[in-house]
Amino acid sequence: MLLFIAIYRRIDDYGVTETRFLVALLGIWMLINCLYFIISRKDDIRFIPGSLAVFALIWIVGNGPVSDNNQKTRLLAALQKAGRM
Repeated sequence: MLLFIAIYRRIDDYGVTETRFLVALLGIWMLINCLYFIISRKDDIRFIPGSLAVFALIWIVGNGPVSDNNQKTRLLAALQKAGRM
């Protein structure tokens, strides 16, 4: 829980960057793995690389647009607030 609070605080204060997106994505991946092993009756260890492959695809597809759009939006808002835009 503390990991998600820390990620939220950083993203809220400074915006989404590639590193913060990766940390948030890995936090979600770890949570899903923990819930799987708590709830599942089989506890099949093959779930770990399979779920990691899915999250790697999400990282590859979602990394650039999410952080770029967020940083551009924050920059434009700061420039407009300062009267430079």
